[in-house]
Amino acid sequence: MTSLTNSLTNNSSLRTLNLSDNCDITTAAGWQAFSAVLQSHHSVLETLDLSYIDINDEALNSLTNALVGNNMLRELYLQGTRITTTGWEAFSAVLRSRTSALEKLDLRSNS
Repeated sequence: MTSLTNSLTNNSSLRTLNLSDNCDITTAAGWQAFSAVLQSHHSVLETLDLSYIDINDEALNSLTNALVGNNMLRELYLQGTRITTTGWEAFSAVLRSRTSALEKLDLRSNS
């Protein structure tokens, strides 16, 4: 995951990234590194698919902090991620953020 995040941090052309069903990102270090990608000024990601990845509360906090200031990401897919109520409460900051560019959020298959 480290080599991928290092490459993505300086990538200014990738618009869509699908990491669904990818267990390598589920470590705390993986989420911190990936959040840094979303915070990078070089990132032009518009569509991100994180479906069917176990996202714990700590990971969702990292993701939330990155997305609150991200003004490029338009679509986020979080299907089947098993996010807890605490995680959703934290994530709501993204929906309230004035700097977030998020237009489509897919939360199917979450309980």
